[in-house]
Amino acid sequence: MANNIRTYAFQCGVKNAYDFSGICAGLHPPACSAKDAGPFRWVALSGEASDIAVTDDLVLELFPENRILRRWIDLARKRIKFQGLPARICWLGYGERAPVRPGHE
Repeated sequence: MANNIRTYAFQCGVKNAYDFSGICAGLHPPACSAKDAGPFRWVALSGEASDIAVTDDLVLELFPENRILRRWIDLARKRIKFQGLPARICWLGYGERAPVRPGHE
């Protein structure tokens, strides 16, 4: 619902529901916009935090040059406690989130 909160509010009778920018615009880090970066998420549907550790390791292996990503995962491992299903989110550039096809750079 968070990504569609304005529409939900409008449907519930809030006439000026679209008078404020969406939640993504308010939370999207400005540095990410400049790099065309966006969210990349992974979740351990098993419920096992150890499965997130495996995925963390793989992401660090795939993007060894991304110092910000490495710093985030290191900090998250030390300081962020999981609630519900273990999950992680990070910000990756367009070509990192999905391979860029030749001619579509």
